[in-house]
Amino acid sequence: MKIGAHLIGQLERCGLSAQLAEDHREVGDDSKGARITRQEIGRAWAARDQAQTEEAHAALCWLSSLQARNVYGVEEELDLVDGSTGEVLVSGRPGAIIEQMDGEILVVSWVIGDHFDYPEPEDDLGLLAMGLAADIGVGFRVGHVYLKGGEAVCRRSPMIPVEAQPALWDRILQATSRPKVACPGDWCGACRQAPYCEAWLARARTAMALLLPPADVIDGVAMPQLEITSENAGELAARIKMVEAAAEMAKDQLKAAVRKGVRCVVDGKEYYARSCDSRETADVKALKADGLTKYIKTGHPFETFGWRKAGAR
Repeated sequence: MKIGAHLIGQLERCGLSAQLAEDHREVGDDSKGARITRQEIGRAWAARDQAQTEEAHAALCWLSSLQARNVYGVEEELDLVDGSTGEVLVSGRPGAIIEQMDGEILVVSWVIGDHFDYPEPEDDLGLLAMGLAADIGVGFRVGHVYLKGGEAVCRRSPMIPVEAQPALWDRILQATSRPKVACPGDWCGACRQAPYCEAWLARARTAMALLLPPADVIDGVAMPQLEITSENAGELAARIKMVEAAAEMAKDQLKAAVRKGVRCVVDGKEYYARSCDSRETADVKALKADGLTKYIKTGHPFETFGWRKAGAR
């Protein structure tokens, strides 16, 4: 089975992930908006036309600003073929392949929106596979070009020399030949196929039970009191992620049912779908540049939680 480049990293860890993606028609790792942006980048570059979205415009400006000998393969389908069998192992669309003036090759992908848990470029096996698929015959680098707020920032990997490429081939061959068996682990939290995986669902059911230990009674209300320490906080967070993902899957099914006419009434209130007008936004940088700061309103500071690499401060 031909594997999408966006799935090969998951497949290296879990042999069932690619099959689940195929069964449930998982065509990419992007949101709908990100897919539209990628399509727009490819269309506008090929037509030498204006981009319609802010992110696509930033990508085209970044490409045009490079001191490059050649830019090709912009959002074009690329296959990694096993030379001994002729079988297509991995297929994907790199953002672009760039031949720089010094002859160095850079293969990039676009990262659109917030991706706090995105891997380092050198850890992105799908993008590395696209580097091999380009059949460059020399060392190459891979890079992520982050598109946000009308800006493009590229993070590049170290050089992948020719002598290191056979080991990379071995990793890909091993991943694509793995038995189609679930391998639960820490990586399940980032797997979009997890809600369809029986092994993951079994762990999610256990997580739900473990999140409700025997409770103390406070003011007559049963309140679960969790003993949270630095030693068990990570496991607790993993369980919460599982429960949230399972709840989101159920919520998506409920929404689909309501769209089809199913009535959902809880405590006298009905759950329903409605169309909303799009939000109006403004370019804060442009307003500041034009001296129109009186139209910028700053809210009060607030606390939020997110994820970052362990050890970062």
